[in-house]
Amino acid sequence: MLRDSLTRPFAVIDLETTGLIPSRDRIIEIAIILTDEHLNIDSTWSTLINPNMPVTGTQIHGISDADVTQAPQFADVSTQVHNLLKGRVIVAHNAAFDVSFLNAEFKRNNLPHSIPLSAVVCTMDQSHIYSESKRHSLAHLAQFHSVDYEQRHRAIFDAKACLGLLEEFAYREQNNERVCNCALNRRGEKVLPGQWLRAHAWAGN
Repeated sequence: MLRDSLTRPFAVIDLETTGLIPSRDRIIEIAIILTDEHLNIDSTWSTLINPNMPVTGTQIHGISDADVTQAPQFADVSTQVHNLLKGRVIVAHNAAFDVSFLNAEFKRNNLPHSIPLSAVVCTMDQSHIYSESKRHSLAHLAQFHSVDYEQRHRAIFDAKACLGLLEEFAYREQNNERVCNCALNRRGEKVLPGQWLRAHAWAGN
């Protein structure tokens, strides 16, 4: 638990997908960890998703076509996903990827929801400010900072590792332990410290 409140609750998310292109590929697993303002876990939720297309990348995430056959489609859980995320700052590792897939699914299902990046904290981006690690993948950062990481590329375990990194970086911010005060992410965009303090809770619709 952090000694200071971060002023708002969080939703730490992770997705597994059939590929890398939101307009073409689909979500096959989603996990959401809800925390209070001190990053204490309130609840966790995860589910497989039937993408209505062949599952690829099984060698990476271990999810097969047979695993998702009886799983709900995204439309079946869209209201629950929306309600879990609403009113919270959303956190993910490589957050632009996860948010782009969620927004694509909302649009595909004719839902009036869109998550702006102003409501999102990316632990990959923030690692450039708070971590001495030369590599910024979730697995490398978790190992570097001794964050528990039980199983790679399954949504709930990735989300837990992401939360562990957020805790580490928030602790470092509170103790003035920045590596630098400004950095560039892998897309060449400026990264500033303490994005969780500036991010707006997602209001939803």
